Amino acid sequence: MFNQQMQSAYDQIAPHFARVNATMPESVGTAADQFLHMLPPGAHVLDVGCGHGRDIMWFEVRGCAVTGADLSYGMLAQARQIVQSPLVQMDMRNLPFCPAAFDGVWCNAALLHLPKCDVPRALAEFRRLLKPEGVLFISLQGGEGEGWEPLSYEHNAPRFFARYVPEEVMAMLAQCGFTIVAQSSSYQSPTRYWLHFFAMKGNLKM
Repeated sequence: MFNQQMQSAYDQIAPHFARVNATMPESVGTAADQFLHMLPPGAHVLDVGCGHGRDIMWFEVRGCAVTGADLSYGMLAQARQIVQSPLVQMDMRNLPFCPAAFDGVWCNAALLHLPKCDVPRALAEFRRLLKPEGVLFISLQGGEGEGWEPLSYEHNAPRFFARYVPEEVMAMLAQCGFTIVAQSSSYQSPTRYWLHFFAMKGNLKM
């Protein structure tokens, strides 16, 4: 039921979302540059929650091999209009790729749509798919709490949001076997801000 409601919301708003978010914000571009510099030339990147494909296109232009994954068929249809990379419909908590298949996992403004209790499962999948010393980027909204919010881009399309304080994300990444190598924040408005974390796959202590 959770997946169905989230998928339905993004299927409904996909064309509007793609128009409004066609241009990459400066803070995301800076993060993408930093991520790219941490990867080998021609890196294979998995864009989890790839949405309408804007970030995939950015990586394609710079010589990366990219695979895009998203829960919403509507968003993937938008992405297909602007990218050449493979696109797959799937849940980020269950990514059926081979272990160690990717040099990097890019997850921009997607993990925040999972309940907090499910995030370790998604992070475990990201870690499984990364090569040794592979790089993870996640972007989350700062704040506290989680729950459904009714309006999405002027549509009655409820979406689930979880918001985090930095210490919460740091603890979560460490528990899931990642070593944080950099972090930053950027403000979208006086009351809304984004947390950016770069981490590397480390040895998981049991």
